[in-house]
Amino acid sequence: MSSKAVLLDTSFFLRFLNDADPLFINADDYFRHFLNEDIDMIISTISIAEYCVGGDVHELPLKNL
Repeated sequence: MSSKAVLLDTSFFLRFLNDADPLFINADDYFRHFLNEDIDMIISTISIAEYCVGGDVHELPLKNL
């Protein structure tokens, strides 16, 4: 049995968590697609650390990753 997964990088979260970003809609659509299709979303500890330079770890949707 094979499963589908996607590795989300820092730039995805910078767009997904900023509804003023011009690419927010794209990131939001992808996130919803991954959830609806049961595609595992993976984030590396490096991406978490990079995001936390300007944001807070509690802003990340870690329960879905």
